[in-house]
Amino acid sequence: MWLVVALVLMSAQIANGQDKEFHQTYDLAEKGSVAIYNTSGTIRISSWNEARVQVDAVKRGRTEADFANVRIEAIAQPERIEIRVIYPSGFNWRSGGISVDFDLKVPRSASVSPNTTSGELTITGPIERVVARTTSGNVSAQDVTDTASLNSTSGNVTATRIGGELRANATSGTLTITETNSRVFANASSGSIRVTNARDDVNASVNSGDIKLEKIGGRAIVRSNSGLVVVNDAGGDVQVTSMTDDINVSNVRGRATVTAISGNVSLRNIAEGVKATAVSGSISISDTKGRVEASSTSDNVILTNLDSREVVAKSTSGNVQFTGKIHEGGSYELESFNGEVILMLSPDSNFYLSAQTHNGALNTEFPLQLTRSMGGTSLTGSVGKGGADIRVKSFNGSVRIRKSAQ
Repeated sequence: MWLVVALVLMSAQIANGQDKEFHQTYDLAEKGSVAIYNTSGTIRISSWNEARVQVDAVKRGRTEADFANVRIEAIAQPERIEIRVIYPSGFNWRSGGISVDFDLKVPRSASVSPNTTSGELTITGPIERVVARTTSGNVSAQDVTDTASLNSTSGNVTATRIGGELRANATSGTLTITETNSRVFANASSGSIRVTNARDDVNASVNSGDIKLEKIGGRAIVRSNSGLVVVNDAGGDVQVTSMTDDINVSNVRGRATVTAISGNVSLRNIAEGVKATAVSGSISISDTKGRVEASSTSDNVILTNLDSREVVAKSTSGNVQFTGKIHEGGSYELESFNGEVILMLSPDSNFYLSAQTHNGALNTEFPLQLTRSMGGTSLTGSVGKGGADIRVKSFNGSVRIRKSAQ
């Protein structure tokens, strides 16, 4: 044990308080790690083809006498290099106005862990792994070949070309993420999130701010308490929950499941079906295949150009409208309590119809072979050779079945 302590002490390099600058170079083994702990000041890290770490630091203060209040300590071992900025016990660095800026060059195979209380962190690879954290300042990392964890309490986070799993967090700041090869986990308390060109799954969550995801190779899971959500071009399923704003989802090669508490929902070009719920807002679904379920409490549900064998659409206080292809053997159920129900169907459609209204008109442009009619408020029958099963109902609104234009 005494030998280990002696080796660590021998490898320590300390800049005394009178030095304004610190310049040292240390050997680092393959896959070694570099950790740096700063209090106030920027940290810039870049990579090179050398098997060593170059550390250049500059102290900044109001007077030459300020430099005596801070020292830099580096403990170097073959597998790990640790650099710390140390202030005297009880010294208030905020009022003292003293900071240290670092520039490091590290091997491309290294893992780096820069930390600062007040200052920006910039990492430019290629570099193996990154774990970066600042309390007040921006964090930027690019060309990380494996995993990255980027965190800022008050500042923006930017990540570009991340090869492994990425975790990005900002308490108050914007997250901008582009070109990732693995899973992305992005969280912001107050700030927007934008993710573009992610090859795998994306999980994004924000308390107050917009979320925009584009060109996602895998699944997208999104949660927003307050802010617009946009998802465009996803290779897998999409799940979105928004409490107080709109949801726009388009070009999804999987299934979309969305819930909006107070906001409108717009879904377009969904390949494998939709389940959409809106409490206080409208729902619009177009150019979509697969099973469709849509329910709004207080606004319209509009379904346009669907190609689905199973549709269930309901609204409590809005209209329900369907335009699209109906399939033989398909099931279509549309219902509104206080609004109209309108179907626009191809003139050559074949279907069985069950229609009902209590306080509204009921009419159809198709020649219906009636099997039952009750005073114009309820009827059943077939059109053509039958086929699809259509059930429509409105309590306080009209039910209309029309022929669409060819």
